[in-house]
Amino acid sequence: MDARRSDGEFRAFVLAQIARARAWYQLAEEGLAAIPGRRARFGVRAIGVLYGAILDELERRGGDVFAGRAHVSLVRKMTLLVAVLGGRSFARPAFFPQHAHNQRIAQLQPHRPETNR
Repeated sequence: MDARRSDGEFRAFVLAQIARARAWYQLAEEGLAAIPGRRARFGVRAIGVLYGAILDELERRGGDVFAGRAHVSLVRKMTLLVAVLGGRSFARPAFFPQHAHNQRIAQLQPHRPETNR
């Protein structure tokens, strides 16, 4: 792969990482109720929504991270933040079956091959 171009295999890898990130965002969304204070919950939700919008842009590009900076316009950011203030949830469905919380987190962990010691 050229250092500045992404082939299909690399794009598939990026899209898989986006799916993984969205699954983590969904877990975070489910845990928001445990955070004391409306302001704190707003901040956590707002960050997740804004970063999720960057993921949307990367998905729109088909996972091509070399096509330029993934950008969310100021108008789009403000629209998203107003929606968050209104209590709208932006969690997307996870890309794996719904299991117990610990099993879901385990599925998100990167695979690390065992090494001989």
